[in-house]
Amino acid sequence: MENNQVESTINISDLLVLLWKNIIIIVTVTLIFTIGANIITKKLIPEKFESKTLINVFKVVEDEKSSNNSDIFRYGSELAKRYYIIADSRTVIDKVKKELKENDIKLDENEIRKSIKVQSVNDTDFLNIIVTYHKPEIAKAIAQAVTNISQVEYENIYENAKVKIIDQANNGVKVGPNTS
Repeated sequence: MENNQVESTINISDLLVLLWKNIIIIVTVTLIFTIGANIITKKLIPEKFESKTLINVFKVVEDEKSSNNSDIFRYGSELAKRYYIIADSRTVIDKVKKELKENDIKLDENEIRKSIKVQSVNDTDFLNIIVTYHKPEIAKAIAQAVTNISQVEYENIYENAKVKIIDQANNGVKVGPNTS
C-alpha cells in the first residue's frame, strides 16, 4: 500500500509579508476592542465600594482558674463560625432594613443580604464584616447597622458570649471595577 501524503511548507518570509499587508486591519481591530473594553468598564459597570468592620467574638470567663486558655480560644473560634448565620438571619436583616429606612435608605432584603460577607481572620475569633455596595455611604451604613444589630442578637442567643467591636465601619473604599 502506498501512502499519499502531501507535504506543505510555510515560508516565514511569505507569512511576514502577509502580516505586514494586513497590519492596518490588525491594529484597527485591536484598538477597537481595547477602546470598547475601556468604555464598557468605565461607563457601564457600576463602581463598587467596600466598608469593613472588625469584631472579636469571645467567651465570658467567670472562673479563670478552671478555664484553659486554649479552650477559651477554641470556643471563641466556634462562636465566630456561628456569627455569620446570625448576621444573615431574617431577624437581623429585617432590623437592618428598618434602621436604614429611618435614615432614608430604602433597600430590600436581597440587596442587603447580597452586600454582606463575614470572614474569619486567619481562623481566629476575629471577624471582618465586609459590605460591598455601589455607594460608599450606603456601604458604611449597612456595615454599621449589621454590626450593631447582629452584636445584640448574638449576645442574646449565646449568653456567655461577648462581641467586641475593634474597628467601626470605615468609609467605603473603591474596590471595583479595576481600571488600572
